[in-house]
Amino acid sequence: MFKNIKIDKGVDIPRPMKESSGICDALRRMEIGDSFMIPSSLTGSDDKSAQSNISAQCCQFARGKKFKFTVRKVEGGYRVWMISRNTTT
Repeated sequence: MFKNIKIDKGVDIPRPMKESSGICDALRRMEIGDSFMIPSSLTGSDDKSAQSNISAQCCQFARGKKFKFTVRKVEGGYRVWMISRNTTT
């Protein structure tokens, strides 16, 4: 299955998401049931890849913060919902 993997050279590594990114800022301000939309025009990739990337960014932000998010493809893009937020330690 993985015998013929193509090796690429010179591909830049994307910078890690910073806590100051637009997605992090939105996630930080959300309450349970809130959502925000990321238009397809901003994702620049196919459906599965875009949804996976958005989910990964949400998971990275939520790590250790006890937030839970869900991402769904909707007409015109992707929507992120906060589904729980445990503020107790």
